[in-house]
Amino acid sequence: MKEKFQNFMHRESLNIDEFVTNTLVVLENNNLDPVFDYSQADEAAQKIIDEIFNDENAGKKLSEIISENQLHEEDLIYTKKGIFDHGIQDGELSTSMVGTNAIDFCKALIHLVREQLEDLETGEIFIPIALKWHIGVAVLNEENSNSDSIIVTEPSYSQWNDLQEKHLDEEWKEWGVAEYSNKDDFVNEYDWTDAEVFLRDTWQAEEINKITALLKIKSTLTNVNIKTEEMLSVEEEDRTAKINELLKETLEEIKSKVDDLKN
Repeated sequence: MKEKFQNFMHRESLNIDEFVTNTLVVLENNNLDPVFDYSQADEAAQKIIDEIFNDENAGKKLSEIISENQLHEEDLIYTKKGIFDHGIQDGELSTSMVGTNAIDFCKALIHLVREQLEDLETGEIFIPIALKWHIGVAVLNEENSNSDSIIVTEPSYSQWNDLQEKHLDEEWKEWGVAEYSNKDDFVNEYDWTDAEVFLRDTWQAEEINKITALLKIKSTLTNVNIKTEEMLSVEEEDRTAKINELLKETLEEIKSKVDDLKN
């Protein structure tokens, strides 16, 4: 399994077809389904998803849930297989039998949310959907119908080992030193069952935060470029002052997002 993921040991933007072939096919062949994480979506988008995927819908086919919540029959309807199991925790959806249809579901879900928020044309609502498997993370941010890429990342073996070593050191200092005569015995007897889940969840959450922050910066730069072009197209006496003010506000916004990345 590890060998098949060697191409995803660093963060990169992949074509959707590439991602399905190289990652989702492997997951499907190993009977694994990704968890859908929408925790970084705008609050309005999260609320819509929470309302749609509630306890009453557990066990239903994903296609039925999507179709039942469409406002207009002529719009996109998800028809692929997949069962909604339950929400694991806030901002996550657990599914089964979705496999290589995960991207289709993400796109249908984003479309559905945009439709209900009347955001199909403007695309101003931020709705990144992250797919999480044993350790990897992939974030889809479909800003428009032409988007065909997804950001994929997985820690290298050395990065994962460093995380484990750091965790062991913390555990040793916190309670191991009081219960064991030496660190080797502590390490040999250490139970990784809960610790590996904790490390995986922590790493994935941090990685999703980083990717979505970068996507927000990209979106900010795109928007300021559009606004600047609009300002330049109109002859106004205070045009330069308005552009300078826009750029100043944009720099402050980007600085805030960069600071968030550092924390």
